[in-house]
Amino acid sequence: MKFFSTLFSKIGILLLAYFVVGVLVGPPGAAAGHFPGRAATGNSIHAWLQWALWVIFWPIGVVFHHPTFSL
Repeated sequence: MKFFSTLFSKIGILLLAYFVVGVLVGPPGAAAGHFPGRAATGNSIHAWLQWALWVIFWPIGVVFHHPTFSL
């Protein structure tokens, strides 16, 4: 029961909002609607790991992700 009381407290709602914004802002590929593949391959697992790290650390990516060149 402690889990549910924390989930619906002010802290739980703030954490939920933080993760929702992280998903909506998303990494550059996910922001365009491209999510990692669902097959259990090494590349797919690596892509999902990168996506999860982006969602967790999205404020750093938003502040510091300014590519200066493109191919």
